[in-house]
Amino acid sequence: MNYNQNHKISQITSETLIVGVDIAKHNHVARAQDFRGLELGKTCFFENTKAGFHSFLDWITQLVKGCKLNQVIVGMEPTGHYWLNLAHLLKENNIKFVSVNPLHVKRSKELDDNSPTKNDVKDAKVIAQLVKDGRYAEPTIPRGIYAELRVAKKLRDLLNVDLQVVQGQVHNWLDRYFPEFLTVFKSWEGKAAMAKLELRALLEKYDFIQMKFEEIDHQLDQLLDHIPGVTQMLEVSGIGRDTVAGFFAEVGDLRDYQHPRQIVKLAGLSLKENTSGKHKGQTKITKRGRKKLRALLFRAAMILVAKNKAFKALHIYYTTRSHNPLKKMQSLIALCNKLIRILFSIGKKQFTFQEDKMLKDIPHMATFVVHQTIA
Repeated sequence: MNYNQNHKISQITSETLIVGVDIAKHNHVARAQDFRGLELGKTCFFENTKAGFHSFLDWITQLVKGCKLNQVIVGMEPTGHYWLNLAHLLKENNIKFVSVNPLHVKRSKELDDNSPTKNDVKDAKVIAQLVKDGRYAEPTIPRGIYAELRVAKKLRDLLNVDLQVVQGQVHNWLDRYFPEFLTVFKSWEGKAAMAKLELRALLEKYDFIQMKFEEIDHQLDQLLDHIPGVTQMLEVSGIGRDTVAGFFAEVGDLRDYQHPRQIVKLAGLSLKENTSGKHKGQTKITKRGRKKLRALLFRAAMILVAKNKAFKALHIYYTTRSHNPLKKMQSLIALCNKLIRILFSIGKKQFTFQEDKMLKDIPHMATFVVHQTIA
């Protein structure tokens, strides 16, 4: 997963076949070109089936042989989940595949014909052009325990939604028929509480969901046991199993990343700024990334500020420093990035996190902590 555009462009050589694929639910369209942008061969139309994929691979093989090329790169839009089958097939056949931003495709389609017309054939060519110019990302598809972890975490999230629905229905029943219930019992979920006929179906559903929670939680624990660095991550004050499981479910294998900035970008936490002439716009995060990963990191940062003395001290420093103090929300975003770097380092090196050492390693923090102690 290379984040340097120069490196991406350097991977496109005179011996590279560049293929752009427009993804759809049932039928895909592919067009090919060389490193100069000259179109090669005819447009390939193939179905989202095993037979269609084989015809696509045969089309690529014929182009490689006919044009005397020795490497292939396939670009596509990550449209829903429809691109995953093709991505797995390409991976199995050792064909490099990359993804392009749908927004880039939308904004680039008028460059060739000065027309906003949209169709699958045109989009396939635009995707190939973007790949040629190095405007692509190399997606990480979870495999092995990381793929199982993502599925388990997704199922757990769905169960949590079902559980909230059942809890709401029970509270609705209590409000209608027994409003004094919660004045007698602290919670209807407690062992001392009792409910009768009308609640039976809801309680059975509640028990079923709780049983599934236990099964998935047990599976999550087993999967996490096989991931390097998890034990050390769980030793960090304020970091729990759900945070670690959610992090790896979204990010996958850390060995696929060369730098934590790649994960920052994946989470949509990269900064953007609109500046023109003397006008300096407000700096914000791009929010172009995995929404669940960004939400998980933000929740974790809030817990760390409350329970971890190093993150709490850093939050105070960011929001009260004399030069360029941050707002609370800005500080939490900065702490999300800090958390990414810490989890990345622990996952790579499996070391024990030390709160005091983290503060000492940050410029200006040592002096700040001393002043705070004296005050």
